[in-house]
Amino acid sequence: MGRFRYSVSRQLASLAILTIGFASLRYASTTWAGAALLATLFILSVALLAVIYLGGRRRAFWLGFVLLGWGYMALAGGAWWSPGAGRPDLVTTHLLDRLYPLLAVPNPLDKPILAALEKPVQMPFANATPLGMILQYVQTETSSPTLTSGIPMLVQADEGPDGPVERTPVTLNLIGVPLRTSLRAVLQKVGLAYSLQDGMLLITSSQKARDLTESFQRAGHCYFALLFGFLGGLAGQALQVRGARPPGGQGAMDQTP
Repeated sequence: MGRFRYSVSRQLASLAILTIGFASLRYASTTWAGAALLATLFILSVALLAVIYLGGRRRAFWLGFVLLGWGYMALAGGAWWSPGAGRPDLVTTHLLDRLYPLLAVPNPLDKPILAALEKPVQMPFANATPLGMILQYVQTETSSPTLTSGIPMLVQADEGPDGPVERTPVTLNLIGVPLRTSLRAVLQKVGLAYSLQDGMLLITSSQKARDLTESFQRAGHCYFALLFGFLGGLAGQALQVRGARPPGGQGAMDQTP
C-alpha cells in the first residue's frame, strides 16, 4: 500500500485555509461569512472537476470529498426540509453555538456588561408594565462602580400600532434568574433581542440581533463541510486501496496514474 504523502505545498495551503478560517470565525461578520461560502463552493466545485479528470486513488479521494462535502452543505442549508416542517438542528450547529462565545473577540468595553448580565435580577412584573419602565428598572438594578448609571442601552426598533415600542406592556415575574435570561425573555415578548456593541446593550429586532451569530454559524458550517469532505476523501481513498487489493492477501496494487 502506498504511503499517504502530504507535500510542503499542501501543508502551506492547509495552514493558509486554517488561518483564514480562524480569522473569519474570530471576527465574524456577513462579509467574512460570504467569503467563506464563496471559497467553500469554489473548492467543492474544483473537487468535482478532479473527480472527472483524475483517476486511481486521487479520484477516490476527491469523490469522497465531493460526496460528504456537498452532502453536508445540503444538510446545513436545509435543502431537505421546508422551513415549517420542524427541521432538526445538526449537532454541529449546537457545537457552533457553544464555540461562539469562546472564539468571538470580546470588546473590552463589554466586559462590565457581561458581568452584570450574569447576576440574578428579580423581574417583579406580574402586572402589565411598559417596556421602557422595565428597562429603567434594569439600569437601576445593575448600577455599580464600573456601571455608574447601570447598563447603557440603546433601543432601535420600529414603532408599533400604539407608538414607540417602549410603551408596549409586558408581564414577567422571575426570581433568581440571571439577567441575560430574564432580559431576553422580556424582549422576546415584544419581538426584540439584545446584542453587545461597543460597550452598549443594543436592543433591536430579533433578526438584526441574530445577524452576528448567524454569520459565525454560516462560516462555521462552511468549514465543517470542508472537514467532512476531507474525511470523506480519506475514507474513499482507503476503500479504493482495499478494493484494489488482489485475492490471497498480497500487497495492494498502486493504481495512481
